[in-house]
Amino acid sequence: MKKVFVGIDVSKEWIDVCVTLDGKVVFHQCFDNNKPGFGKMVKWVKEYGKQPDWLVCMEHTGIYAQLLWHYLTQKTITYCVVPGQLISSGLEIRRGKNDRIDAGDIARFAMRYADELKPHRLPTQVLSRLKMLFAYRVRLVKAKGLISVPAGEAKVFAAKESKEMRSDSNSLVQILEARIKKVEKLIDQVINGDEQTRQCYQLIISVPGFGPVTACYLLIITHCFTTLNISRKLANFGGVAPHPHKSGKSIKGKTRVSPVADKKLKALLSSGAGSLINHHKPTQQYFLKLTAKGKNENLVRNNIKNKMLHTVCTVVKRGTPYLDNYQSTYKKNVA
Repeated sequence: MKKVFVGIDVSKEWIDVCVTLDGKVVFHQCFDNNKPGFGKMVKWVKEYGKQPDWLVCMEHTGIYAQLLWHYLTQKTITYCVVPGQLISSGLEIRRGKNDRIDAGDIARFAMRYADELKPHRLPTQVLSRLKMLFAYRVRLVKAKGLISVPAGEAKVFAAKESKEMRSDSNSLVQILEARIKKVEKLIDQVINGDEQTRQCYQLIISVPGFGPVTACYLLIITHCFTTLNISRKLANFGGVAPHPHKSGKSIKGKTRVSPVADKKLKALLSSGAGSLINHHKPTQQYFLKLTAKGKNENLVRNNIKNKMLHTVCTVVKRGTPYLDNYQSTYKKNVA
């Protein structure tokens, strides 16, 4: 059983560390966010207990915490990475904010929910590189939109005045398009360079509605379907799983999806569902059938997105590509 609970608030240049003993935050120290600083932190925490008794917990701060993750993994120190919203909801209402208070809250959160926290596992080198390339592609696409959209509007409403601006914008857009294609080739090379990743990717894109971008993002967030491989959990993560709102005998509003979701995955699923409605005949028939009965279009679209995730989880788990007329062994036996 863990006895020493360590809360770490990670900033760009330093980390604030609090140690909780006997249910109280009794010690605080600040260290540099680099390997020498991590070494000093470990030496300091050892004063309050042996390493097997530690439970280190920190808020997910993206790239700022990656050096610390690798260091703790190398030193075989158990640590957990928790979303900030989960830490806030698990503790009392707080007024004011600073790094020391945040580190103390994280330490108390780790102590209170120690039996529910799962150790963090670093993604493979392939997935780490894939994540970086994917994020870079997202930024390039966003930059392209920021430049091309105003230029297109200026062409319609102020053609003469915007001639030089539009010419320069077109040059920049061409450069960005070339960079996007280059990044996409690199992503393909990374995926095809690892057999397990390539097989999982091929299974995902065999499912209607999943293109290369959505498939790549699924590989990243599910760690190649090793950490997030249950369809219901994935649907919750993507914000497409409906939940009831009840209290006692009263029903508070309709059953609806939660706004707490991965917005990127939800947007990609929306794009895929729209493509299915327009080009995939079975989905098109399903959509028209339900809307003809008076069902809300958004509800039907959400059903399609939910089904997409359930289908892709089944296909990956089964290990064979998607088939429109697939019949499970269970159904054959029953028949």
